[in-house]
Amino acid sequence: MPPLIKACVESTRRNANGANVHLITKENCSSYIDIPAYVLEKHEKGYISFANLSDLIRYMLLEKYGGLWLDSTIYTGYSIPEDIFNYNYYIWHTEKAKTGYVQHDDYHAFIVGSKPHSKLTSFIKDSFIEYWKDHDVIVDYLMMDYLIYIGKQFFPDVREEIDSLPMMSKRIYELKEMLDQPYNETEFKELTTECLFSKLDWHRKYKEKSKGCDTLYSVLTKE
Repeated sequence: MPPLIKACVESTRRNANGANVHLITKENCSSYIDIPAYVLEKHEKGYISFANLSDLIRYMLLEKYGGLWLDSTIYTGYSIPEDIFNYNYYIWHTEKAKTGYVQHDDYHAFIVGSKPHSKLTSFIKDSFIEYWKDHDVIVDYLMMDYLIYIGKQFFPDVREEIDSLPMMSKRIYELKEMLDQPYNETEFKELTTECLFSKLDWHRKYKEKSKGCDTLYSVLTKE
């Protein structure tokens, strides 16, 4: 794993609060779920990207086992509260804003959880499986967000579930912008105390030194 991904995974292990942490990889995925052969074939042909395959995988896992899915680029700032696992469907829920995305920051699908076989989880999983039977091109990179939106529109109980979730910090992307800056322990702890999860980006190149000091990236990856 790239250093930043390792830091994210370790942050979740440190803060799992007694929950089991399973690292899902291309090699071990089949030990947990049975992905349809035609989906794997289309993935091997390049029709289904890793990102879009991951969308299906997370909902297959959640429907079968329940639990909480975190993208590998999620940094966990403090102990995950037990009540997250008590929701029938959970997603990182923030105030709506005018954006270019269908969810308008209402929800963020890289942090999602559910009970086994919850209504929206099953709907999204089944929709993906049916879609890939007949199509070789994804209708939109963020198709998962559209399916959540469709579920909210057509299932009043699902809409009520999502709208009643606690509002979480909108600062979920701020840690990413701090990685190139000199490490400031006070600012780091203030942010990670407010924001349970932070979405990072491992594709970018980060500096290890800035103004003669270790950057936040350097500190996190050395942990």
